[in-house]
Amino acid sequence: MLSVAQIFGSTLQRVRRQQGLTQKQLGKMTNTSHTFIGEMERGMKAPNLNLVVALARMLRVSVEELVAGLTPARDEKIALPST
Repeated sequence: MLSVAQIFGSTLQRVRRQQGLTQKQLGKMTNTSHTFIGEMERGMKAPNLNLVVALARMLRVSVEELVAGLTPARDEKIALPST
């Protein structure tokens, strides 16, 4: 049975890729490192609740979708902030 961190991580990776984002881009958008994004996606690290909420907002999914792995197929990509 997969842990919550593993389910969250695989869902995060799937949604990030569907949005066309790299780990580096998502890290920049959430003020975290791409290394931490990768560790979360592999289920090695767990984010705090504030980061879970921020990730859900950035990726336009619900917290429940991220944590429980309930991600519908999404074709819409998010707009990257200008640098």
